Amino acid sequence: MDYLPIFIRVKHCLALVVGGGAVAHRKIEWLLSAQAQVRVVARKLSAEVQALAATGAIEHRSGDFRPAQLRGSAIVIAATDCAATNAQVAAAARELRVP
Repeated sequence: MDYLPIFIRVKHCLALVVGGGAVAHRKIEWLLSAQAQVRVVARKLSAEVQALAATGAIEHRSGDFRPAQLRGSAIVIAATDCAATNAQVAAAARELRVP
């Protein structure tokens, strides 16, 4: 078995989502339903993600991912359409031991 199915309590914890498209939107909705504090890092946001940012439901930081943005995060989700960026997020998260 390559993966262990686990549950992570994220209520009131910072969850970082890298990406602002449809996949990111689904992950953001799951995190919000678990009462996480969601921060999104992306240059562009889909209309749905933009609406969440406009209401203050999530925090948006425009631009490219930087490993320092993981500080304080309980969990990170790489949800871009760029394999290299997703790999960069995963490597930085492993280094900082952020699931």
